[in-house]
Amino acid sequence: MFNIDLFRKYLVIYRQNPLRVKLHVIVRLLTCPFSEIEKFMPKKGVVLDFGCGYGCFAHYLHLTSSGRTIVACDTAEDKITQAAKTVVNNKNMKFYTGTADRLDNGSFDCISIIDVLYLVPLEEWRIIFERCHSLLSNGGIFLLKEMDKEPSWKFRWNNFQETLSVKIFKVTSGSSFRSNRSFYFKGQDELCEELAHIGFKVTAVRIDKGYLHPHILYVCIKN
Repeated sequence: MFNIDLFRKYLVIYRQNPLRVKLHVIVRLLTCPFSEIEKFMPKKGVVLDFGCGYGCFAHYLHLTSSGRTIVACDTAEDKITQAAKTVVNNKNMKFYTGTADRLDNGSFDCISIIDVLYLVPLEEWRIIFERCHSLLSNGGIFLLKEMDKEPSWKFRWNNFQETLSVKIFKVTSGSSFRSNRSFYFKGQDELCEELAHIGFKVTAVRIDKGYLHPHILYVCIKN
């Protein structure tokens, strides 16, 4: 959960960013269980945060362990521009605009994708998973944080909030918004089966206790 010390650190990190970015970061800290995700991260090594947005989770990883070298990417150029303002003197963090295609295979100890795929058509998910598998070193960890379809009331609440965020206020852009389609989600069993077929050892962990959203984390180890 959110705490005052963390709040102060983020205010310093994002001091050069506009108010809208600061507010977005605070909301992410309040609504996403970063601490539960971070528990499964190695304390040392090279980490890729794919779909990093303004860099909120990337900074959380650095704040909780200085032994991590963090590479963070997003296709939204405006968000990377804002994120880059926060790491002027930090050599252990790098933000860039684009996808994971330009990165070398086997170059990461851990990869995280946090609340990104709901904007990506389902038929493209497997391509992303296979790319993550290639980018990881042997024994590397892929952490996929998604919204589960259960319980149904949390799932409905999440859809309502994302509709406001993506389609009304246009905080986030993605395929579902551009094509005016619904958001994209898969159930736990389907996702576990797909990830295992690619070559991951998969464990699904519910991390939504005390939250209004149906947070679920897929801990995937490259065999």
